[in-house]
Amino acid sequence: MKTVILAGGKGTRLWPLSREDYPKQFLKVLDGKSLIQRSVDLYSKLSDVYVITSKQLYPFFSYEVTGLKQENVLQEPAPRGTAPAIAYALSVLDEDDYLFVPSDHMLDESFIDIVKKAKPEVGEIVLFGHRPEGPATGYGYIKVGEKIDSVKSKVSGFFEKPNAEEAERFYRSGEFLWNMGMFLIKKETAERAYRKHLPDVYEVVFDKRSKSYEDLHEVSFDKGIVEKYEKVSVVEFDGFWKDLGSWESFYEVMKKDANGNALYGDVYFIESQGSLGISDGRLTVVYGVKDLAVISTRDVTLVIPRSLSEKTKDIVKALNGRKEAKRSPIMYRSWGYYIILEEGSRYKVKKLYVAPGKALSYQMHFHRAEHWVVVRGTAKITYDGKEIIVPENESFFVPMGKKHRIENPGKIPLEIIEVQTGEYLEEDDIIRL
Repeated sequence: MKTVILAGGKGTRLWPLSREDYPKQFLKVLDGKSLIQRSVDLYSKLSDVYVITSKQLYPFFSYEVTGLKQENVLQEPAPRGTAPAIAYALSVLDEDDYLFVPSDHMLDESFIDIVKKAKPEVGEIVLFGHRPEGPATGYGYIKVGEKIDSVKSKVSGFFEKPNAEEAERFYRSGEFLWNMGMFLIKKETAERAYRKHLPDVYEVVFDKRSKSYEDLHEVSFDKGIVEKYEKVSVVEFDGFWKDLGSWESFYEVMKKDANGNALYGDVYFIESQGSLGISDGRLTVVYGVKDLAVISTRDVTLVIPRSLSEKTKDIVKALNGRKEAKRSPIMYRSWGYYIILEEGSRYKVKKLYVAPGKALSYQMHFHRAEHWVVVRGTAKITYDGKEIIVPENESFFVPMGKKHRIENPGKIPLEIIEVQTGEYLEEDDIIRL
């Protein structure tokens, strides 16, 4: 068996900490460990672990995740939903049983034991469901049919996120499970299912013919395969499980103070009850409130009733056109990462982190000059074909239009404060040579 973690989502319901270019699976709100790291640690106790993600997020795994081989990080050609992503992963991996799981769920280790018992037969898709803890409207539901064996039962129906009345009926009946969004399947079974139910995906991914991957329509594995498939079973998991898809779900699993407040980072609650406070660096003081979520980052502060935290997805849509809706102040690259510290008219200040032995591309800019101050390590700078060593506490200036590159030749991280000045300071003003 092999485990594949699906890690290409945008996580807009956890905005502003989660952005399109720094999504929720990398957040370290819970005990300083990211959601993707938790998943890798858990499933490594079951099998070899692979991750499928986007090309944009691929560099994150070098710096954000330990215990995972970089060659086990698969790059989906374009984001097209879970059905094409699962097909792509299977197309490049060997014949075996595969467990596909989300990157942003919390489970206890008893889940590993139940997966070991749920071996898929040829031609079978095995799902996992959790006994409802109440009439929740935020989950898809699986109706459980007759027993197959001591672990698996037949699936007799799928139901989308219900309204409150339907959710109450599902909960009271005892015949339904929350759909955990996890799939256990043999590779040969999956190939046959794609050939029958998603032939366009099969032709592009497995046959490698017809149109390109980028031309595929976005479709989920649930909708495209599972709900059409003729042999689907479900395994009930009764241990701890939480889909961390909203700020409310984070509040539920975080430790609370005597007044029911949950906090992470530099947050002070005064005369407040039942609230969530998260700060990504800035001092955040919350006074005299009840049942709010207050999320503070370097560039955005969100204040919203906890009960409406699912609405952050709508907020991101409403902010369409604002760079803060998608862009994070921290960006990862193959050489390391940078953090935007400050920006304004005709200037931008960044902190660059260059990993040992790594280098930026040889490049130039038409509209900006760059001033560099080395605050840690030693920089080897290539400037108009010449190599210059710049040690700690020294600086270097690159006028606009000049070819340049930064390299870290040392054994420790290189940290540089970069001040950009000019009329146009966006990332697309770059010519890589």
